[in-house]
Amino acid sequence: MAKLEKRPLINRPYPLPPLPPNMEYMELLDPDSVGENALTFEETSDPFDKYIYRVSRVLYSGKTPFQDVLIADTYNWGLILVLDGAIQSSEDDEALYHAFEDPRVRLIYDDGRKFVENDSARYDVVIIDVVDMLDNGPAQSIYTRQFYEHLRRRLNPDAVVVVQGCEFSFLDDKPHAAMSRTLRTVFPEVHSYRVDIPSFLSSWGFIIASDWFRPDRWSVDEIERTIQRKLGGDWLDHITGEYLKNVFSLCKETQFSLAY
Repeated sequence: MAKLEKRPLINRPYPLPPLPPNMEYMELLDPDSVGENALTFEETSDPFDKYIYRVSRVLYSGKTPFQDVLIADTYNWGLILVLDGAIQSSEDDEALYHAFEDPRVRLIYDDGRKFVENDSARYDVVIIDVVDMLDNGPAQSIYTRQFYEHLRRRLNPDAVVVVQGCEFSFLDDKPHAAMSRTLRTVFPEVHSYRVDIPSFLSSWGFIIASDWFRPDRWSVDEIERTIQRKLGGDWLDHITGEYLKNVFSLCKETQFSLAY
């Protein structure tokens, strides 16, 4: 039977704030303990700049019929999923943009556009986490006006559609702006927002489209009441009414890019 090593207690001159029941404090790893010969992973999503991550272990590295896949444990981000050299998800910040759980979820592995065109169900909320708009890639058809016209036929009155909208900063907003223009040909209310996602090396864009929703008419108190009524106070890791209201605030140059 292995003997557990006791860690020395750390005396601090200040009290630590209490944590929710499902969380605990952890001490940061001493960088000097990693050494110079640690495994590394190079993020290659940017055509000019490269980013290097130190990796503590590789859980899987291989190639599927579609992509190069890496699953690794990192020092700063926890477990990461890498497809074709770009981080898709990291354990430590994924709650900023997905990983909700619901027993009603069913997984269907199929062509997304084909599913929408052949499906007869109707929906109140549609969340589209589409992959990057690669030239002639399999997701190309989901970036089109025709796809959203098919999707709209499957929506109930007062439904909303939320789409992952690529990297979104005033330095890199053209793909997001193109998606926004496409959605505006189908929906009268289309609004962009963005979230800073550290492991994505940038702020990331999202678009909400509908016939009715306008974020400027959404009050902080109303958001807070809705969260409390539907989910309770401890379910969400990041979102508050004030935070959700503020993600729709965009700088002057970004607003200019989205206006055309």
